Formats: sequence, C-alpha cells, structure tokens
Amino acid sequence: MFTFMQDKCLKIESNQIEEFVESLKSLKTIVRSSVVTQRGVCKFCNSKLLQFDLTQSEFDEIKQKIIDNVIIGKDVYARTTAEELSKFKSFVSNMPSFDVVIDGLNVAYSAGLKQPPQVTSGLVQSVVAHFVSQGKKVLLLGRNHMNKWPRNNWGYIKENATIFLTEDLSQDDPYLLYCALSSGKDTVIVTKDLMRGHKFLLKDVRLKILFDRWLSQRQYQLVFAKEGGNCIFKKPPNYTHLAQRNGHFWHIPCKSESRFITNKTYWLCVQK
Repeated sequence: MFTFMQDKCLKIESNQIEEFVESLKSLKTIVRSSVVTQRGVCKFCNSKLLQFDLTQSEFDEIKQKIIDNVIIGKDVYARTTAEELSKFKSFVSNMPSFDVVIDGLNVAYSAGLKQPPQVTSGLVQSVVAHFVSQGKKVLLLGRNHMNKWPRNNWGYIKENATIFLTEDLSQDDPYLLYCALSSGKDTVIVTKDLMRGHKFLLKDVRLKILFDRWLSQRQYQLVFAKEGGNCIFKKPPNYTHLAQRNGHFWHIPCKSESRFITNKTYWLCVQK
C-alpha cells in the first residue's frame, strides 16, 4: 500500500487520517505524527527523507508532451499567432541552456496589479540581479508592453538577461514552461503560477504526476525583493513529498487538517 501511494504521489486526506492511523495500529505498527524540516529531516525519528529526481527519459517525455499538448495543441491559435509561434520555435532552436527562467509578469505583479511601472519593473530587476550576482544565466519571458518600462530598470534587465517577449494578448505561460524544460533538468523556474491549467492539458495521469514532481523540485516563488537583488524565495525542499521508506521507518505525507492552511503537508512516521 505504501509503495502504491509512492507511485501515485498520494497523500492521506485530512478526513481520512484518523481511520488510517487506527488501521496501521491494528497491524501492531508504531505511528507518530511528525513534521519534516526544510532540510528533509523527520523530527520524530531523525531520518533524512529522499529527493526523487526524474530520470532523463521521464524528463524528456514531459518536455515533448508540453510542446505537443500545451504549446501546439488543437487550439494553439487561441493562445498565440502563427507568426509568433514560428518566432518562438526559431528562438528555442538556437537557445543556449539557462540556469534560471523568470516569469516576468508574474514577478512584476506579485506586489499587486495597481503598482506603478517603477515598482513592478523594479521587482523584476531585483530578481534578475539576484541570480546574475550568483553567476547564473537568466532568461526572462514577458510581453511586449514591458518595453515601455522605466529605462533604469528595463535597461539593466536587457543588459543582464536574455529576453523573449510575446504579443500583449498571447498567453506566455506555455512558452515559459517549454523554455524551462528545454534548458535542462536543473533549470530553475521563477513563478508563483502552479500551472494547473497546463497540467490538465497533459491528460495522462502518469504525466501529470511527473509534471508535478518536476515543477515542485524546480520552482522558486518570490516572497520579498529589495532594490539591488536582495530577494527571498520560497524554494523547493531538499526532499520529495512522497510516501517513502527511510531505514526502518516509512514516512507518509498527509494534507493539513486546518482549513486556514493551504498546500501544507505534515507526516506520519511509521515503524513496524
């Protein structure tokens, strides 16, 4: 059962936890509620949880399905134009590998939609500066109207990052995904978008699971930014949120029982 949960990326729902725990105890197992630190250490048994990276073949499959189902798809011209798609294909075919791919508008509007351009462009400039200061190669995706941003911030961005801009009415998220995937397994993607709509287009359950695993391991979400590149991100943990065996213990992820907390996981630490 635990292996099945691992394969299917299942978590115990909050309304099932009590019954699940009682069932385990009836099998003479020791079950404890626990939390896992950012470093991936269970606070109850001190086991280090594992990171389950995608294999190269799994990663390549996801990359191909994104271009087939998300970018091309049956309704491709509802999201872009033939000219823009051709321009993007040419860009990707000659694109080097990047360490970081930034969702420009998602970062810009993270402080709110009504902020002046000096603020929104300043956020993007700070994020670019953060990664450039680490010697990272940065790709920024956005829309054409960003060319009208204040020169001080936009000038820095143009000098220090590679930029691909779509038409103002196009959806840039599919391009963002494909560029991140085309750059390689280790490329970081900076966005708060969970890409649920694009995951839906993958259809196949297995591919959805692989997509979730990839995004959860590579996604940085901006929390705070100051001028000059002083940024704080919500980063991927050093372990995978999967049921897994660690030494003599199994660790089972559970969804939070609190309706005030979303996307929160706590764990059952199980010992036979």
